[in-house]
Amino acid sequence: MATKTTKTTTAKTTTAKTTPAKATPAKAEEVKATPAKVEAVKTEVKEEVKATPAKKTATKATAEKKTAEKKTATEKKTTAAKKTTEKKAELFVQFSGHEFSYEELVEKVKADYIAQTGKKTISSTKLYLKPEDMTVYYVVNEKFLGHVYLG
Repeated sequence: MATKTTKTTTAKTTTAKTTPAKATPAKAEEVKATPAKVEAVKTEVKEEVKATPAKKTATKATAEKKTAEKKTATEKKTTAAKKTTEKKAELFVQFSGHEFSYEELVEKVKADYIAQTGKKTISSTKLYLKPEDMTVYYVVNEKFLGHVYLG
């Protein structure tokens, strides 16, 4: 009896499948198919068709997962590298025996703005320090003007 070898190629592996080949009938009487034989052949073909795409999609899905994992790993490395290179800048103003830090001035301005308006949302802040007057003038949200005495 002859055998038939079918190769299935997926993204990573090649598998060989050996199935017995159908013998060619020698007589015309053997060509007649019974309904049971037809159904058996149909179900066999359906099973082969169902099995083959499932293998391909499974390997494609695993390949996509691995690619996604590689991308996220490289993204994590680049974001970690960016975080380590960011440096915090600090500003200190010294005048007549006093020292003011930028963070301190921003906190005082925010507190004054909230006390005067009752609003807590601040989208932008501009500070103007005038050390000889010991005052910081500010503009909040491009609309509200105010000042804070620092002495």
